[in-house]
Amino acid sequence: MTHRIGPFTQREWYHFAMRESIQKRGVWVVACWKQSRHHSLAGVVAGLAAVYGALGSYGPLLRLGAWADESKWPKLPVPWAIAIALACFAFVLIEGGHRICEEQDLTNKKQAADLSREQVKNIALNQESEELRKREREAEAKESQLRTRVLELELSRRPELIFTKWGNIGQVSDQRDTLQCGFFMENQGDGAARAVLVQGFTIEEGSTAASAIVSTIGKGKTEFARVWLEGYSPFGFDPDKWNLLAAMKKASDDRVRSMYRANYVVRIAATYKDVYEHSWESSAELSYIPARNELVFGPTTQCRLDNSTMPL
Repeated sequence: MTHRIGPFTQREWYHFAMRESIQKRGVWVVACWKQSRHHSLAGVVAGLAAVYGALGSYGPLLRLGAWADESKWPKLPVPWAIAIALACFAFVLIEGGHRICEEQDLTNKKQAADLSREQVKNIALNQESEELRKREREAEAKESQLRTRVLELELSRRPELIFTKWGNIGQVSDQRDTLQCGFFMENQGDGAARAVLVQGFTIEEGSTAASAIVSTIGKGKTEFARVWLEGYSPFGFDPDKWNLLAAMKKASDDRVRSMYRANYVVRIAATYKDVYEHSWESSAELSYIPARNELVFGPTTQCRLDNSTMPL
């Protein structure tokens, strides 16, 4: 019974394996022959064979004498001929295999040397890369320290505006027009505040307030920012235009009509610049206290607008 392995029988697989094995060994013999031809002994043997063939073919024509007569040459016994053929075949295998091994060994050594050079090169590149990364980290650290130092210097000279109270301009000025009211702001920082502007805010629906720019508030100085109710005459002769207290009271009354009610609160913010042209904002809650009928500011918070919105 014939066993089948896949699409072929066991005998066919055996023939395929034998054929492949013979082909591999044939390739090896051919490779050994090509390598053994480079040996000097192969040249000597080939030269003697060429001389022997030439004398046998052209000796009689050249009349070289009786010594060149092929019939008078000694005959080589068959066993000796077979032995010489086997010796030549063994020589081909041994010498050719030796040369193939030497060539393979040389190739391996060359590959190992190339690999070693590549490894050395990679190690050098890694060292250079590590050194470069180290320098980059050091440069980044120095740059970060420099930025921190610059920021500390800038912060050390930054202004810090505080809302102190709401009142009349006559409290800080000799102007005759005492109708104007607004916010008093004190600079408790170490630098001057420039282009100070109280942002417009909403008291209640339909009632808003605006302000004018204060050019500069120096270190430790208190300045007045005019604040008026919008919707009135552009001239300053209307007392209701400046009466923020009355507007806050009205908004509080409109919400709950009771003396014992919560304070009415709106958020007030002022923007300004420091000497480095960085933008800042001070904000605070303005509360109307019904029990005392007055306006009071809560704590003022500071934040930088151009790089960070976190309170400082």
